[in-house]
Amino acid sequence: MTATTYLDPADLRGISDSLGLAEPGSTLRAIRMRRIDIAEDALDRLPDMVRAVMQPGPIIVLGDQVPMDRDGASLKPLVAAMLRPLGPVHEVLLGEPGVELHADAPAVDAATGAATGAGCVVAVGSGTVCDVAKEASRISGVPFVVVQTACSVNAFSDD
Repeated sequence: MTATTYLDPADLRGISDSLGLAEPGSTLRAIRMRRIDIAEDALDRLPDMVRAVMQPGPIIVLGDQVPMDRDGASLKPLVAAMLRPLGPVHEVLLGEPGVELHADAPAVDAATGAATGAGCVVAVGSGTVCDVAKEASRISGVPFVVVQTACSVNAFSDD
């Protein structure tokens, strides 16, 4: 039986080191996340995380049509309101109400169109929304922050 080493999911350097990402000849790609914040109050630190990565331009809050609540408030509008002190915020909901969003070309195209010229893309949701927003961020060269429904906040950038 092999012992398993516990790695803190927020310890990006430890994860990188354990995977040998900096080792000569490694075929693995670098972890481009700057920070992972997993806590009950992680959402409180969202404006600081966005401020740390954003470029000039509006903040795009990207989600799907699925309602999400956090402590009795609708999460997507709450995130947008939290970010308004940083500058203009545009809320973009992908897909159609009642229809499951897929990480397909039309969704990525719509997200990329919204992200072009933005200062930051903030995805609010679960896996599909985050995948679509991450690809739109990569294509448009815009920093990316994720707010997942389990209340972790992750900041991505290309530096």
